[in-house]
Amino acid sequence: MINNLLKKAGVTIVELSMVIGVSAVIALAFQLFLHQSNRLTGSAFRMQNSQSALLSSMIYLMRDMRSAYRYSMGNIMQNGSFEEEDNPSTPRHWDNAVGGNGQYRYTDGEVFNDTRGGLRSLALKSDDNNLVTYSSTTPIKLTKGNAYMVTGWVMKVGPSPAPPTECRITLLDNNDNVLGFSTTTSVGWSRLQFRYPPNGTYVQNSIPANEVHFQLSVDNSDEWAFFDNISLSSIRSVLLSPILNAENTNRIPNPFDVFEPVGFQFVREIDGQAIQFRYRIGTEGSINYLIRERFNSSLSDWEEVSPTRLFMNAELIEFTFDMLLQVPDKANDSPITFTVGLRDAEDKSQTELNLTELEFYALSP
Repeated sequence: MINNLLKKAGVTIVELSMVIGVSAVIALAFQLFLHQSNRLTGSAFRMQNSQSALLSSMIYLMRDMRSAYRYSMGNIMQNGSFEEEDNPSTPRHWDNAVGGNGQYRYTDGEVFNDTRGGLRSLALKSDDNNLVTYSSTTPIKLTKGNAYMVTGWVMKVGPSPAPPTECRITLLDNNDNVLGFSTTTSVGWSRLQFRYPPNGTYVQNSIPANEVHFQLSVDNSDEWAFFDNISLSSIRSVLLSPILNAENTNRIPNPFDVFEPVGFQFVREIDGQAIQFRYRIGTEGSINYLIRERFNSSLSDWEEVSPTRLFMNAELIEFTFDMLLQVPDKANDSPITFTVGLRDAEDKSQTELNLTELEFYALSP
């Protein structure tokens, strides 16, 4: 009887195998749970560090953007504000003579009070009431995939004759073919603006050497007209994107062309001087980041400035005036949107970017 009870209370090999199998499954599931939990904890920790770095990067970005001149946001035109002088009578990157029978004058706002912003502007007038022109001399290179916003300010003084005085800003190619223009006959400061190309985005090699320059002109007047804050800006500057061929700024600058339109450029005032800066993309291994650089005019070269690496692990960086690539009503006096998308570089399973958007105005005119 006792033997029978012992037999009934015993465990067969089949039952023991089932218990061991179930235990193994439970142990494996628990191990997987711990691994996943540790992985998520590590990802969350890295993301927390990433968010902290993002906040720090945003602080530097806002400091730069808030102290930048509005006309300079994304502007690839050299010295469109006429603040840099080649000599006391001529602005740098501009001609030293006019076309036609007329005069130009390199003004000083502290004396004449005739600038739109800053201390300098360019005055132009005709000596015989016929067309007189004045041109920039440094070619501006266009990049495929961009839609450009051309803007500038003109002030005409004195009464309007009949027919009225016409002030114009024109964009030309290397053969002086007109690509676009805007005019005004109004007295006082007027904003001129237009889009290039008129539709779509720029196609590589659609103009000679992909280069343009500016021409300012006055017709039918012997009064001075003042020009200031000329700019050529991309409406949407995509510095970095996970979408193939979406980037429309060069990532690696040409060391032999300091005026190449790399990244996002702007001008901010430091210690009373207008200094040109740019953001561009840098890469180390598979990690992307934003580099801050300033232009050293005495050496004619770009140099990195601290902090040199912002928005680590970025996969999307862009500056946008208008998502539909249209010129806003107030041109570069409109707000600009900065978008950055970060990804956890160690988590290969992450498919969506952590997007952050920031809309702001540059405070300076």
